[in-house]
Amino acid sequence: PYFSELMFSTRAWTHPNLGASYDLDSAQENWQPTLLPEEERLGLLTRSAFLSAHASSATSSPVRRGAFILQELLCEELPPLPDVDMEIPIESSETPTIRERLAVHSENSSCMACHDRIDNAGFAFENYGAMGEWRETWESGIPVDATGTLNQSDFSNAVDLLSQIGDSPQAQRCYAKKWFSYAIGRPLQAEEACDLHRIQTRFVQSGGNIQSLLIDISISDTFLYLPRREP
Repeated sequence: PYFSELMFSTRAWTHPNLGASYDLDSAQENWQPTLLPEEERLGLLTRSAFLSAHASSATSSPVRRGAFILQELLCEELPPLPDVDMEIPIESSETPTIRERLAVHSENSSCMACHDRIDNAGFAFENYGAMGEWRETWESGIPVDATGTLNQSDFSNAVDLLSQIGDSPQAQRCYAKKWFSYAIGRPLQAEEACDLHRIQTRFVQSGGNIQSLLIDISISDTFLYLPRREP
């Protein structure tokens, strides 16, 4: 298994109950392996599981989806700012889509720094509604605009963005760091930076080989010499 398979695979297990999300063959019965269209469903982050978990109950959420991309896929820190108004303007004739509403919200200088990056990443997933269903228009009927810029690279939609991130050493290093932290059951400490750097470097050099990553973690000093837990 390779990191690229998580980011680029179109293989999925689908069920008739997911028909509304994936436009499945009406004759499908029970769970079965399916190849989803590459232009819409590239990798795990275009699946309903991720998209619905990072959305509101009735609509998409560029902020939640964008924050996940930055924090969990690229390991960027997004510290919460104190005393910031989190309310987003309601839909109106002046703000008919979430893009306009977030643009108004970001006019506040204390919101702008974070939202400029979060929103851009999140807008890439606007072709997916609250349940991860594919859509061409927002609730207002206006055509979805899923374009944006991240790390000085333009993208046209989620598939385009994920294609760029999937080949990114930053994303691979972040993935290795997340696995390392999970394996030892806590955040990494400063004195473990050497182990982390070695594991990340080998993971990138391996082309994102996940099996090799787990072996490297399991033979690291940090993992082998975990402090004994008191009963």
